[in-house]
Amino acid sequence: LALALLWTASLAAGAHGNSFELATGSRFGQALDAHVEILADPSRNLDIEAVAAADAAFEPSSGKLAFGFVNEARWIRATVRRPAGAPHDWLLEIPFPSLDDVRVYVPDSSGGWHEYVTGDHYPFAQRPLPYRHFVFPLVLADEAPLSFYVRVDTADSMAIPLRMWSGEAFFAHLAQAEIVLALYY
Repeated sequence: LALALLWTASLAAGAHGNSFELATGSRFGQALDAHVEILADPSRNLDIEAVAAADAAFEPSSGKLAFGFVNEARWIRATVRRPAGAPHDWLLEIPFPSLDDVRVYVPDSSGGWHEYVTGDHYPFAQRPLPYRHFVFPLVLADEAPLSFYVRVDTADSMAIPLRMWSGEAFFAHLAQAEIVLALYY
């Protein structure tokens, strides 16, 4: 029993330390859904400092970030790293545009957090990139893992699919998608 408890504790402690290595050749981005951890925030009062310190409270994702109608905010923690020689500039896409309040927190160089705030309750011009989905720039300065947090609160059905793109792959995909949409409409 003691051995089983130690093994379980080591899995929980190591979950935050595991990082997802991004691939550079993906034409369709890379889904992060199975590689993240989730924290429910029923009070909707947690801030980034409390969440970043709540290591043990996060639970591994089941692979799908679809929660239906919930009366709480959800926090997602993802830890990614770029392979050697890969570009520094990446994009996080949340292709579910009906979320009311979306906040992405990325560590800054002073030990604090850079916060992006958007959602369908905010002006479109407030989005970091003017695109129909929520897209956030992330800089992976070196091959060290980067942990970032996403907070979502919505009155609608909550689905938070996460997709990482290299800048080059995203803009190539965007150009191709625009051609398809132009032909369709």
